[in-house]
Amino acid sequence: MEKLPKNGIIYFGTMACGHGYAEGKLISKLGQMHYPLVLPNEDETVKWSRYLNITRTPSFAIIKDGQLKEIFDGFLNEVQILTIVKYYFNGSKQNGKIS
Repeated sequence: MEKLPKNGIIYFGTMACGHGYAEGKLISKLGQMHYPLVLPNEDETVKWSRYLNITRTPSFAIIKDGQLKEIFDGFLNEVQILTIVKYYFNGSKQNGKIS
């Protein structure tokens, strides 16, 4: 199995539903804000979701210092996502919005 990243936000998402599409757009902007975003390829998605016991999409996992910290599933809004990411990855110089 490919190794999980040492630090990262691993996004397991789908564009097949409305909230997955909306959350996916917000999550993908985190990489532009210089957060350690990981968008697994198809093979990694299957292996990592089994390893991390991801059962629903959209979901994202927070990996910090090589350890799984939390898994979030279901829809979260922009403020909730940014608050979680700032908590684990020491904030951002952004104005409190992802979009």
